[in-house]
Amino acid sequence: MLDPQLENLIELLLSDGQLTEKEKKVLYKKAIELDVDIDEFEVILEAKITNASNVNSSKSSISENKQVSNKEGVVKKCPACGASAKSFIIHCQDCGHEFREKEAVNSVKKLFSEIDKIEVEERNRERTFVEKMDGDLAVMKSIATRQSSMINAYPVPNTKEDLIEFLTIASSEANKKVSILKRMNSHPESIIQKAWYSKCEQIIKKARFSMIDDKKTLDEVESCASHLKIR
Repeated sequence: MLDPQLENLIELLLSDGQLTEKEKKVLYKKAIELDVDIDEFEVILEAKITNASNVNSSKSSISENKQVSNKEGVVKKCPACGASAKSFIIHCQDCGHEFREKEAVNSVKKLFSEIDKIEVEERNRERTFVEKMDGDLAVMKSIATRQSSMINAYPVPNTKEDLIEFLTIASSEANKKVSILKRMNSHPESIIQKAWYSKCEQIIKKARFSMIDDKKTLDEVESCASHLKIR
């Protein structure tokens, strides 16, 4: 058994799992001051260093596993009630809190950014005499045509959270009221609405396939499909 003072000093200096040469010198000096057998001291010290190193390594491994678990969405906690929730669940099953992570809106934000960029480019484009004579409606149609192509070609997200977020916003755009006259005359508003409706069909089709084992989320998708009259 070592002197309690020396034991406490070793524990303190080994709190980070390792000893520097300077710290070792301090310990040896203290052992000599307390008249401790140096051979016995060295054996005990080496054993404590090895043990501290193993404990520290184990803690690091646990920490890494937790990070991987969170990244993969294996287990998450509801910020509202603290209940555990399975991966890809959109609402807390205990309190109904809706999960919406920052990453989930990146895809649709990027799409709207591209749509806005098209409008800026079209309005800044040098136009022909005929286009100028046609006036603002021609510009709006040109913008709407490019934007609708962007919406139709934009890839449908792969993750469930992205799908739900994307569908929520796309369905809102597809549900905007456009008069029958505008629809008949291919008004810019009608062109954009059709593009969003088509995108909703794409998202719903993919969601039905990818969420087949997630009934609650699939019910949300089907409710949206019913509202849009998408079979």
